Amino acid sequence: MVVEMIEICVEVIGIGGAPLRLSARAGSISRAVDLVAARYPRHDIRVVFPILPDAFFSGEYGSRAERIALESPVAA
Repeated sequence: MVVEMIEICVEVIGIGGAPLRLSARAGSISRAVDLVAARYPRHDIRVVFPILPDAFFSGEYGSRAERIALESPVAA
C-alpha cells in the first residue's frame, strides 16, 4: 500500500511563552495537528497559512513515519 505523507507548518502558542514554529509530517492535516497537540497539551496549535504546494507533499511514499521538527523560532 502506498502512503503519501504531507508536511505542514504549525505554530504552538504557549502559556506566557514565545510561539514556536514546527513542521509536522503525517497522513493528513488533522493528524499532523493532533501529533503536535499531543506533544504540547494545553497550548494553542495553529496551522500556518498559506500552505505551499511544493512543501505540502513530503515526497515520501510507502513510509508511515510521522514526525514533528522545530522549524524556526518566531520573532516576537
